[in-house]
Amino acid sequence: MGKNKCSKRIKNQDMFGHPVTLNFNTQGDTYNTVIGGVVSVFIKFLIFGFLVFKGYILISKGDTSFATNRRLTNF
Repeated sequence: MGKNKCSKRIKNQDMFGHPVTLNFNTQGDTYNTVIGGVVSVFIKFLIFGFLVFKGYILISKGDTSFATNRRLTNF
């Protein structure tokens, strides 16, 4: 994948693109940047990670400890 194709793909992820009243470079009504795309991808990963973590807590019924072997012994 070329550099131009990669930057275009990242720009398409930009959630913070500024609306432009003129049709700038015939690319649509918003002007997206690579920095905005990177920040948007980072935010999406954070949201996805949070949802996975909350799903794990939901499935494990709130028990987030990693102990797998619990024995109760009377001495």
